[in-house]
Amino acid sequence: MGYTVGMSIDGGTERTSQVREAVKREMERRGLSIAALAELAGVWRPNLSRWLSGHRDTSLECAERTMHALGLEVRPKPKKKRAK
Repeated sequence: MGYTVGMSIDGGTERTSQVREAVKREMERRGLSIAALAELAGVWRPNLSRWLSGHRDTSLECAERTMHALGLEVRPKPKKKRAK
């Protein structure tokens, strides 16, 4: 069973980092290499490597595919209500 990590649709830095770290933790737990995960997720290995190392942002689609391959769920971050 996986766990859920929120991710904002706009790719906010804090959420993107949380998703990236969740992916890295799950990869380590499973003993997966970047090449193996890229193949499972159907994403290009160099892009995955750059994203996981923090040198590049990724699309929401790529993050979702990667998380799905690991059995993790990506869900939109609820918007904060503005004070009136």
